[in-house]
Amino acid sequence: MSYGFLAVNNNNQVLVSSDTRNLHLIAKLTSPAETLLTSANYGGMRKWRYRVNSAVTPMPFFSMPTTDFYGISRIVETSSGSGIWDIEVIRSGTSDTVPEVYVFADPRAASSADTYGMVIYRDDGTPAFDSRLRPLVIYGGTTVNHSGNPRSSFPYSLS
Repeated sequence: MSYGFLAVNNNNQVLVSSDTRNLHLIAKLTSPAETLLTSANYGGMRKWRYRVNSAVTPMPFFSMPTTDFYGISRIVETSSGSGIWDIEVIRSGTSDTVPEVYVFADPRAASSADTYGMVIYRDDGTPAFDSRLRPLVIYGGTTVNHSGNPRSSFPYSLS
């Protein structure tokens, strides 16, 4: 690259680059805006809608406060250009415990009152990284594999 900024770790993995937008925390949602579904059929299922304001498409992560199965079923802007996003989370089981949703987006969606820090801009003048905000840091991960023997007949279940 002939311009910009690039920071790598000891394994030459990119940490911060002016070519890549880095995700920053814009909201921690501790309770849903609405419960969309509560069912006890076939082991139970819950579905919640969380709502967040973001100038760009959000990237949600969620906690798993029970041993049930969780997933994001939908992320949609409520109306085009509104900046209000609905995040729908589904979970198996019948517990009333709700997950927390951590919403990240690139730095165009966040702002800071801090005047000290480092902002890295892309070639179009928009921010790619802002150290005054809370950037996403991943400490570990896991691999999820699809079932080798999916059920082909009704009733389907999450067990």
